[in-house]
Amino acid sequence: MPSPMQEYRFLVPLAADGDYAVYHKGIKWDALKSGLLAVAGGFTDAGEVEGAWKDGERLVQERCRQFFVSIPFENRKKLEAIFRELCPKFSQQCIYVASGGKSWLVSEETGHSRREDREWAREALGLQLELLA
Repeated sequence: MPSPMQEYRFLVPLAADGDYAVYHKGIKWDALKSGLLAVAGGFTDAGEVEGAWKDGERLVQERCRQFFVSIPFENRKKLEAIFRELCPKFSQQCIYVASGGKSWLVSEETGHSRREDREWAREALGLQLELLA
């Protein structure tokens, strides 16, 4: 019998933090999709949504892409490692994630990932620094 699956929803802003005129290149989105295929065997790109939040007294609004992915419980650490890798690769302080009626922000420093999970995430995303320069 297949393992029970857990659905995750997450948002990735279309532009770098603080520079909303610089949109992420297609190669980054392709790498993200490859990583999701590697960890989950599939994903749903639900398209663009708008997000807003308060940064101190300043209101920040930005367009994001929303993704859904379902994974078996045993793959959750790899997915969490991918979320952490998204922050620096997409020039974000954090990524919004929701699952099981809960939501949280994931940053590069959030949580404790094993070295092998971080290495797996970097390889699965295929994000070579020279390609992203």
